[in-house]
This record gives sequence, C-alpha cells and structure tokens, in this order.
Amino acid sequence: MVKALVPLVLASGCFWHTYPRLLATHVDLLVAMARKGTDLVAAGRFAPESMPELAYPLERAEAFARTARAKAGTAPPPSLAAFEGLLERYRSFLETLDRVRRVERGAAARAALAPALADVEAAADRVRAALGAERQGHARGKSTTRLSSFSVASSVETDCPSCGWITWGASSASGISTKRRLCSSGCGTLSERRSMIS
Repeated sequence: MVKALVPLVLASGCFWHTYPRLLATHVDLLVAMARKGTDLVAAGRFAPESMPELAYPLERAEAFARTARAKAGTAPPPSLAAFEGLLERYRSFLETLDRVRRVERGAAARAALAPALADVEAAADRVRAALGAERQGHARGKSTTRLSSFSVASSVETDCPSCGWITWGASSASGISTKRRLCSSGCGTLSERRSMIS
C-alpha cells in the first residue's frame, strides 16, 4: 500500500511546489495577451492569425487549471478558484474582441474593449491577492500536508528548491526497509534507494 502511495505523493508534492510560480506566469500572460489584443484592434492590425495567438494561452491555462483541480481534491486553494474566474473573464474578453474587431477601429475600438479588459485585469489582481495570502499562510506554518496512509520517517529531510530534489520516506514497523524516492528536477524522474530504520 505504501509503495503505491509514495509516487502519488511525490507527483502531487512536485506539482504544488511549482504551482505558485506557474500560476503567476499564466496570470501575467493572460493579462499581457488581453492588452496586446486591444492594441492590435485599436491600431487596425488584427490579422487572421491573431485570434489563435490570443486563444492559445487560454487553452494552456485551462489545462493547468484542470490539473490543479484534479490534484486538489475536495480542498482547492482559493487562488485556484480565483484563477478559474480569470479564465472566464478572459474567454469573455475574446468573444467581445472578436465582435468589436469587425466594426470598430482606433479610439472607438479601445473604448469598446475597455470594460472587458478591465474585467480581466481585476480578475488577475484577485488571483495575485489570493496567491499572496496563501504564501503568507505557508510562511507562518499554517499549511500542512496530510499523509493519512503512512508516517514520514523522522530521518528523512525534505528539500525542494525550485522543484529540485524532494526526498520522502515511509516507515512502518522497526527494522522494516524504508524506501526513499527522489523526485528530480522537472518532477518527471523517480529513483529509489533503500535504508534501514532502527
């Protein structure tokens, strides 16, 4: 049972370690692309390939949100809910942009897009605020990871700078071999070594 759970814990641990940085990147990119789309329409330079370029970051962000939601289970972080709200605002912005670009140019186009762009920016600020509150909570030690199916060996240290090396140990009865699994950078390779708990 422990052997089956350890890889899952490692994968989840790696994901949540990189979650704040990746989330912030998605947020910044969506805001930047919304502003770029506004500028392109206002300048009359919106080309056929512009819409796929604006839509692709949304597709990537939606995939990230689905992964986070699946891994969060019944207790998703508030920043994830805020992020999902941002995705809705960005999707609505693209619909508005697609309509406005057909009939408006210049200042009129910018004015028509301003409310939708402001919604995206406000939603992004809510994500950043939620993420900041979560980081402060972690710093104060208010966030804990529950490993209900097994105990963490006291001799094992956890060290994960930029999702570098994470070491987990699972101990049971005295004298039982404990497996330490290392999650390498990029969270994609697992290696294993054994030690004895006395």
